Amino acid sequence: MSAPTPPGRPVSPLPRVALVVDGSRGPGRIVSTRLATGGAAVAVAATGSSGGAAFLSKELTDQGLTALPYRVGPGDPAGLPGLLADIAADLGPVDLLVYLPPPGCTSPLPGPEVIAALAASGRAAHVIAVAAPGTDPGAGPPPVSTGRVRVSVVRLPPGPPAPDDRVIAAAVLLHDLGDPGGR
Repeated sequence: MSAPTPPGRPVSPLPRVALVVDGSRGPGRIVSTRLATGGAAVAVAATGSSGGAAFLSKELTDQGLTALPYRVGPGDPAGLPGLLADIAADLGPVDLLVYLPPPGCTSPLPGPEVIAALAASGRAAHVIAVAAPGTDPGAGPPPVSTGRVRVSVVRLPPGPPAPDDRVIAAAVLLHDLGDPGGR
C-alpha cells in the first residue's frame, strides 16, 4: 500500500503509452523502466544505435512488461512526428513524451510540429523536456501548450557536479507522476 499523496500535490495517472527519447541509457533508461513497471506501454527511442533500445525493450518484455524499441536521429526532433505515427500504429497514441536531448543538442525542446502531432491524436498528452546546462530552452520556436498537450521543462542546475542519472530521472518522474518513489 502506498502512502497517501500530500494535500495540494496532484498526481497524474500513469500514461497508457509513453515515448522516452534517449530512453535506453542513463536517466532515460531509469524513466523507461519505471514507466513500464508502472503499467505503461513504453516506446524506447534510441538517439544513436538502436541496439540499446532493443536490449532494454527485450529486458522489459521478458518481465511481462510492454516495451518496443525505436530509433530517432540524434538532434533530429523533426523526425518525431513520423515516429509518433509509428508508435500510435504499434502501441496506441502517445500520452507522455519524455525528451532527453542527446549530447551536442543545443535545444532541449521538441518543435511545434511534435506538439501538433500529439494534439492530433485527440487525447491529452504531456511533454517533459529536460534542459541540461549549456542548452537553451529559448532556442528555436517555443513549444506551446494547448488544451490537449501540456509542455513542461525540467531545468538541470549547472555543475559541477553534474546531476546523477537517478536525480534527473526522479525530476522527470516527479513532473509527471507527482511521486518518483512509486505508488
